[in-house]
Amino acid sequence: MDEQGARLRKLVAEMRSGKSPVRLTKVLSPTRVVAITSGKGGVGKTNVTANLALALAQRKQKVLILDADLGLANVDIAMGLLPRYNLAHVLRGDLTLEEIIVPGPLGVSVIASGSGIKELANMDDATRARLLDALAGLKGGYDYLLIDTSAGLGRNVLGFVLAADEVLVVTTPEPTAMLDAYSMIKVIFSERASAQVRLVLNMVRDEAEAREVTDKLTVLAHRFLGATVTPAGFIVRDHRVGDAVREQSPLLMSYPGSPAARCIHALALRLTNGRGATPQSDLRGFFARVVDLLKA
Repeated sequence: MDEQGARLRKLVAEMRSGKSPVRLTKVLSPTRVVAITSGKGGVGKTNVTANLALALAQRKQKVLILDADLGLANVDIAMGLLPRYNLAHVLRGDLTLEEIIVPGPLGVSVIASGSGIKELANMDDATRARLLDALAGLKGGYDYLLIDTSAGLGRNVLGFVLAADEVLVVTTPEPTAMLDAYSMIKVIFSERASAQVRLVLNMVRDEAEAREVTDKLTVLAHRFLGATVTPAGFIVRDHRVGDAVREQSPLLMSYPGSPAARCIHALALRLTNGRGATPQSDLRGFFARVVDLLKA
C-alpha cells in the first residue's frame, strides 16, 4: 500500500505540475464528475447513487452513472434495469460506448462496468486510445457523471476517487462505518491535498444524530489531517428504502414522498446550489486520469 501510495502521489504531483501528459486543468466541459464511495460495504452507497441521480434529473440535470463497483455491481438492479453489455465490450472493440449505455428512469443513463474496470489497468495503447476517443465523442452533454465505486481502499477505488472533481463519502452512525469513512478520508487527502470531499450520513435516526456524527468526523479530519470535509446532507432510516430494494425499483420512483426520498432531494439541492467543485476536464480527460492512476 505504501509503494502504491508513493506512485499515486508522484502521478498526482506530475499532473498538477504539467509534467504528465494528463493534466488536472480546469475545464473543457460542464460535466461534474462525482465519485460516490465508502470505507466499507453495507452503508447504502449504491442506493444513494441511484436515487441522487434521479433527484438531479428532476432538477433538470442530465446524469450519467458509471457502475464501478466490481464486487457488488448492482446500480442496474437499484434502477430496475437489465443491461446486456458493459464496459468490457467496449474495451474489446465489440461495441461502441453509446451502444452499451442503458437508458433509465427520468432520462438518467447507466454504464455497467462488469470486468471492464479491471481491464482499464491492463489495456494496451491501442485499446486505451479507442476508449478515450469513444469518450471524447460521447453524445448527450451530461451535467453530471456519478461514479458508484467499490467500497474500501483498493487501487480501483482510488483511481476513480482521485481523478474525480469531488467525492461523496457515504457512511452510517455505526462506529465501524465511521472509522472506515475516516480511513477513506485520510487516504484521499494524503494522496491529494486539494481534494473536495463531502460527507453523506445515511440511515440516521434524525437530523440531530446526523449532525453529531458529521461534527465528529469533520473535526477529526481538520484536527489530524488539516483537511476540510464539507457536510453534504443526511438520509434518515426509512423502511421504504428496503421496500424499494425488494421491488427492484428506485426509492424516488416508488415512494417519492417518503422521508428518505425527501432527504435525497435535499442532498441534490445542496449539490447543485453552486458551491460544488469546478469541473477539471471533459469526460475524456477524466478517464485518461483514471487510466493513469490505475496503472500507477
